[in-house]
Amino acid sequence: MSIERPSSVPVMAPALRANHPSISEPLPPMQRPSSISPDHRAGIAAGNTSGLMARATSDTRSPGLAGGAASPAGAGSGSSLDLLDYLQRAGPSVVKSRSGSVLSRGFILKTDHYPSGRALDLDLNVHGAPNFRAPRLGGLNVFGAAQPRTQGLRAILSALRCRPDSKSPTHVVWFSTREEPIIYISGRPFVLRDVSEPRRTLSLSDRAENLEAIELRMKNDILQESSRYGGLVLTHNEMASDSGEGAILPTWTSVDSGNVKTSRELWESMKAQGWNVDYYRIPISPDRPIEDNYLDAYLRVIKELDPQRTALVFSCGMGAVRTTFAMVAASVVRRKQLIARGLGDPYAAKGTGVSSAATPAVAGTPSNSGVNTVCALALASMEFLY
Repeated sequence: MSIERPSSVPVMAPALRANHPSISEPLPPMQRPSSISPDHRAGIAAGNTSGLMARATSDTRSPGLAGGAASPAGAGSGSSLDLLDYLQRAGPSVVKSRSGSVLSRGFILKTDHYPSGRALDLDLNVHGAPNFRAPRLGGLNVFGAAQPRTQGLRAILSALRCRPDSKSPTHVVWFSTREEPIIYISGRPFVLRDVSEPRRTLSLSDRAENLEAIELRMKNDILQESSRYGGLVLTHNEMASDSGEGAILPTWTSVDSGNVKTSRELWESMKAQGWNVDYYRIPISPDRPIEDNYLDAYLRVIKELDPQRTALVFSCGMGAVRTTFAMVAASVVRRKQLIARGLGDPYAAKGTGVSSAATPAVAGTPSNSGVNTVCALALASMEFLY
């Protein structure tokens, strides 16, 4: 089964245009946020925010934006106890008046969701973890998934017998291949998007430490902005649709210091709760050449792990292309590890024609090892087809 990739061309539903002019109507001349420029991208990645702050604090700020969280200016009058009128008035100008170092003017927090990217013919479905799967050939302890929600992460770890109360729990090592910043709010992942191209990925860096630093700054931006709106922040929810792309709906979301987490903070909190899981961020962008040695980064981790006691889980946005590629690469390494332990070739049992006798038990001895590795890679690729 083929998976439809998300379009990079923004399509706004008519109802969204009518009800939310801040999304559908063009900004005044010289103020429309275009596709993110190289200078802007570099500024976010490097932490240079002076230009962004100057642009964000222009005269587009909405009335009462500087008010406190408990009583925003203009939030209401008379005996009104709610912020509904204030939020309704502020909504159209929130995106245009953002002033964070990362969540700045012209950028939105969109749900990390691809409605058309779920495989419907998997043997097992896990709530909150789309496209969770293992190769049809068992015994390799290699798994893949789309970016999970918090409950999906718990479900996967539970299925892999990694719970804190388990006897002899499995050691799970989770690899994220994402090349864009991700923030979790109340257990749901959100990504940064240009409002003019909300479905196009912002590839800000291919270095994990840079991305994680950006996520920390974005978390701070979210908390700072929420203080202006009574503990709420404006997010954008991509809706599912039976035909084509669904609407992107501006939605007020409650946030506080306890329910906003970066990716690393989420996985580290799971580990602190007793889940036997370790987390690695090794970004792979779709156009990144294999010569960049990111496979070596995976190999350095995998080769030190026991293939019979450690489960490997790989994830990307949809859990499709990059996840499958990483799963195949890991399967090749694991195949080699199992054979080196004298356990036989896991692919030979399928009648593939690749016998354990044809593959060296010690890495790098006979000259045909490269041929067999290529053969195994091809076979593994077939096993991961939907």
